[in-house]
Amino acid sequence: MHRVMGTTERRALPPTCVQYRPRQTLAEQAVKKTDLEKNKALKLANSLKLSAAVRAGRDTGPAKVDRREQRRLDQEQGLVPFACKLDAELVKRLQALAPAHAGGMSGLVKEALERGLPQEGAAA
Repeated sequence: MHRVMGTTERRALPPTCVQYRPRQTLAEQAVKKTDLEKNKALKLANSLKLSAAVRAGRDTGPAKVDRREQRRLDQEQGLVPFACKLDAELVKRLQALAPAHAGGMSGLVKEALERGLPQEGAAA
């Protein structure tokens, strides 16, 4: 209620005003029939692609661990992601050596850093 020049009036909210609406649950959200059919077609195409690979002898191998699970496994091992910028020539050398190393790229970089850094007790 607003007081304007001695009168009291009640204003309605303008039609463009956004009002609070509780979120819809999944059951309340409407999915278009075409979107539903498109999703089913994508699932079917993916399953056909995977089954064709298995029939052709290109087994996909063991199931890959999803990112969340891989992050959890890395944390249990005490591993921390670490990014840095390196010279392009150095990166090419690392990439050439990584496939032959037992630990891959991470193991190779770890080994090189351990060899290059002074020991913890040594003065810098």
